[in-house]
Amino acid sequence: MRNTVMALVAAATLALFATPAFATTTYNTTITKVWVTETQLFINLASGETGESCTDNSWATIDKATSNWQQLLNLALTGYLSNRSATVRINGCSSGYPKVTYINLQ
Repeated sequence: MRNTVMALVAAATLALFATPAFATTTYNTTITKVWVTETQLFINLASGETGESCTDNSWATIDKATSNWQQLLNLALTGYLSNRSATVRINGCSSGYPKVTYINLQ
């Protein structure tokens, strides 16, 4: 299990460098909840605040149409399951929720 998680983290970290298109908010926090639907991944941050003016700030989202969705999912799940600190970057809104564009585990 540990080797699998480490391999996922290594692969995801290599492919995860997205350049934000406009101003972003970055948090050093932990991921406390993960919820996956057919079209989106939702994460809940221990820091609570997202700093965005979205319709609903209770969850942050990653749209499955995002090019690095699988890497972000791997990092979110790894961070959640291991309770590791993470740097999470929020950039705008998607479907009314703050949009996650970057996750890096510490």
